[in-house]
Amino acid sequence: MEEATRKRIIAQLADRAVIERLVESHIPEAWIGLDALAKDLGVPADCIALSSSLAELTLSAVGSVLEPGDVLALAEPCRESWLRGALACGGRFLDVGRDHRLRPMEMALHRALEDGRVDAVLIEHPAVLGGGTLDLPDDHDPFIFVDQSASVTPEVAVDSGVLHLGQTGGVAWVVGTPERLALIEGDDPIQGRSAEDRADIESMAEALQGSRLLCDQPGGVALWARLPGVLGAELKRALQAQDVDTRRRNHPSWREGVALVPPASGAIDSWARAIAEALSSLTDAE
Repeated sequence: MEEATRKRIIAQLADRAVIERLVESHIPEAWIGLDALAKDLGVPADCIALSSSLAELTLSAVGSVLEPGDVLALAEPCRESWLRGALACGGRFLDVGRDHRLRPMEMALHRALEDGRVDAVLIEHPAVLGGGTLDLPDDHDPFIFVDQSASVTPEVAVDSGVLHLGQTGGVAWVVGTPERLALIEGDDPIQGRSAEDRADIESMAEALQGSRLLCDQPGGVALWARLPGVLGAELKRALQAQDVDTRRRNHPSWREGVALVPPASGAIDSWARAIAEALSSLTDAE
């Protein structure tokens, strides 16, 4: 790939980021300091690096591992900074794909590993939009990135072959060995952000149970929803016409679905009624 093309793609990914912004606005917990975070995660404080930007920390983490020409395997949709990070260091990313229920195509990953085409793998735990995460076969040992930025109960361990990334109270963190963290750029001082009173994903899915929308394996920071027989772009237009905060990116895995942004916790009934109106408009148009 020519350098000018690489830079253009990186800039487009940053400008058109969808998942990144959804994750960065997801602040379920309060920030009470590094020592408290280390205790909650169960790791030494010197095995944690902090940043005020999850995206920038991700770029630095990827750049500390990948060499030019290396390949990072992942399953879209994921945070766009993972894609940017792979390209920014002269590497590439391999999207193994997801099905219409956002389940990763694990056989594609297994084939790429067997062919020796993958140097690192991104595992989301849990997935940013639900739907499942990649699972590595036991007989392969690439470098592993674990993205826990959508988790309120992250599970981490210090390992020389793994970097865990997450966020707490608006503060981004990465867990790894001190030697690995020395290669990653963090920030100091750190300022947390206040949590917003948003509806949880499970409550959103429950509120839509009587509708025609399908919400497969709900989880993460936004509710993945699809309407059989309707393209995601059409569904997004109908929902936005009713002022339902809806996100979507032009990518094959988004063909049939959209991401519904959590409303305020006290507005979930009116949110569900607005969605019902949107679905009714689609029925009337048929």
